Amino acid sequence: MDSLPFKLKGWSYDDLQDELNNIYNDAEPIPSEPESVFSESEDEDDQILLDQTTPALNFTDSDTDPEDNVPLSILATNLLPVPPVNSNDWSKLVEPVPPSNFTSESGIKPVVREMVDPTPYKLFKLFFNDGLLDHIVFQTNLYAQQSFSKQKLTEISEIKTFLGINLLMGIKRLPSYRDYWSTSPDINDAYISGLMPVKRFSWLLSNFHLNNNVLMPKKGEAHYDKLYKVRPLLIALAENFERCMAPSRELVIDESMIKFKGRSSLKQYMPKKTIKRGYKVWILANKNGYCQKFDIYIPVKRRTPKNN
Repeated sequence: MDSLPFKLKGWSYDDLQDELNNIYNDAEPIPSEPESVFSESEDEDDQILLDQTTPALNFTDSDTDPEDNVPLSILATNLLPVPPVNSNDWSKLVEPVPPSNFTSESGIKPVVREMVDPTPYKLFKLFFNDGLLDHIVFQTNLYAQQSFSKQKLTEISEIKTFLGINLLMGIKRLPSYRDYWSTSPDINDAYISGLMPVKRFSWLLSNFHLNNNVLMPKKGEAHYDKLYKVRPLLIALAENFERCMAPSRELVIDESMIKFKGRSSLKQYMPKKTIKRGYKVWILANKNGYCQKFDIYIPVKRRTPKNN
């Protein structure tokens, strides 16, 4: 308090007001710098520009104004432009996108649903249709002629019997396919042995073909395919799978295994699968487990760069 030019003790409000007025009157004005002095015309131009760019604000002393108690942050937010609801602009906020309405037809297609007196054989023919069987007959006879075989050429009825025998052998397994024609009564299968002679079955097993070997691209050539010999069968089955069933809304892609213990560059080892060794197949299945599409996995060897 000693540094003040006056004392406050014992002063009234009027005395304090008079002292403040005296200090204000005794203060000397600070002159402006030369570069900060503007002409009256420039001041008038600036005032006109300020009036044009600054929005008019109406300040009142009324206590009934509803915006008096609104925070400035909220008022500033209200002045910002509101983005459209369906804006496609990128944002840091992750918002889940609702799935589109599923309006496609799903389930069993009319080719199966409208079948008259369906039987297992008729259902099997939907996948192994006459077109596929004719192709098998043609390629099998072609390979037999290319090999100069003297045996009788096959026909579609014999190929059907051959495929049926192979399906039965998968149900009733014996050490060798020749055991089904064995003369020993404990392993002989009278039904299979009565359908076809063992020599004819052996000839079909050796000449059964699905593609022309002469046209097969060699390794390193364009369009080389490790599954060339069975590719027509894979294409036909994939098309027939889609022809019989329309996909559902819920689909899943997963790996499946075809058991195989022989030697093949396509064989894979999957320790977490029930079938650990065999051919790996990518399958697109619907919610009922039906296979809509499939593709056999072909491993690709990556070349490692050689050190200089």
